[in-house]
Amino acid sequence: MNICSNNSCKKAVGGLFHIKKLCLACKNRFCKKCFFPDPENPDKYPRKGYCWECLLKTHPIKDAPPAPPSESEVNQMKSYIVPIPEDPAQSFNTIKQLGQGTSGKVYKVANRETGKLFALKEISLSVCNRESIIEEFSYSVLTPCPNVVNCFALYRYRGFYAILLELMDFTLLGFLKNWNERQENVIAYIIREVTRGISYIHSNFNIHRDLKSENIFLNQEGNVKIGDFGLSAQLIKERDYRETFAGSPLWTAPEILDGKRYVESVDIWSLGVICYECAEGTTPYGESKNMLELKKNIENHPNPTISSHWSQQFQQFVIFCLQKDPKERKKAHQLLETEFLMNVDEINARRRLVELICASDLISINA
Repeated sequence: MNICSNNSCKKAVGGLFHIKKLCLACKNRFCKKCFFPDPENPDKYPRKGYCWECLLKTHPIKDAPPAPPSESEVNQMKSYIVPIPEDPAQSFNTIKQLGQGTSGKVYKVANRETGKLFALKEISLSVCNRESIIEEFSYSVLTPCPNVVNCFALYRYRGFYAILLELMDFTLLGFLKNWNERQENVIAYIIREVTRGISYIHSNFNIHRDLKSENIFLNQEGNVKIGDFGLSAQLIKERDYRETFAGSPLWTAPEILDGKRYVESVDIWSLGVICYECAEGTTPYGESKNMLELKKNIENHPNPTISSHWSQQFQQFVIFCLQKDPKERKKAHQLLETEFLMNVDEINARRRLVELICASDLISINA
């Protein structure tokens, strides 16, 4: 009887089936949980792959989002982008509805020829601006970011736009509800990936404006991505924006609650709330029963902080984000240079995140 070569696992891997699960690089045996198929041929060779350490060495994860496109590159790309004038139902089968917002509905769909799964976001033309959607789509096509849910195609039909999106497995909100023993290194990894996505969005002169744990997505490979970046905020009219805003006030920056002008720093406040949520299991003013009480709680209390049992680096990071004065908040690219995010042990943190996802009772949002 053999055992898994992962020192933190040591699970028995005896038998003819398991004996073939050898890492192509280090040649050690691993159990199914600690073994990852070859990314280049995951279906053709299911028993050929790598352990986690060798996988990162042979298929390294990108350290940072790509540089944003220049204005001339964006304008050139926009000139080539024309929505496909057909109903996506001609190419995709609808499996189920995943969600619904003020601007439209999101469906899980499958390509009729390949069977590959996607998300399809349907947006009514009555609440969107064509130029804005073309601009947002062009950014995604020109420089896809590893920390933002990708867009693949744009359709226009029967009074709707439809955007074909990458399909993710879970929301951060669902993951946090099932995560009991929280580990700072895993939190730091999640927050670093989210911050990279925010930095990418801001570098393209966009503001998300609806960042919350429900809009952060995870998958079983340990990827962390921001969903709906800029789309809902950029596309829908002001009256609809207020309706969307009313649905998630606990993550909303004080200046928006007060009806003041705002810049990209509103996303940094929302990031701080997500950090607080990861650390404490609730939002800073979660006890507020209505909008008026929420505004009073923010005005009458000092800037939120997390418990002292977390590291000084984590506590300081939250302080950098949750400043009621927007001018005092750090920018996303500055946050990426803080000790809290610079010292992430990526190999162990990402592996632990995958283990937690696989071991939890999470139900996939697209199941």
